[in-house]
Amino acid sequence: RKQYLQITEIILDTPITALTENSDGEKFEIANPAYSDLLINQDKLFKQCRQASSDLGLTISSRCKLVIPKKDDKPKSKEEERFGGRM
Repeated sequence: RKQYLQITEIILDTPITALTENSDGEKFEIANPAYSDLLINQDKLFKQCRQASSDLGLTISSRCKLVIPKKDDKPKSKEEERFGGRM
């Protein structure tokens, strides 16, 4: 989580494009390769966080899968009271 937040801060400070010069001295904008690398790293960290939360049962869908056993309300017969669930 800490690394994800650090990379996000760096991404916000990094420009999307960079100015470069060709051999004729003309300046033009290109996509900043450092920005692309940071986005890839941020995506990897996000996927790791999501996988860890899923493995630990912290996602909404995994919490919905948890089943709480319901108490059986039907009265027990004499045999069930005497022998328990072994019948």
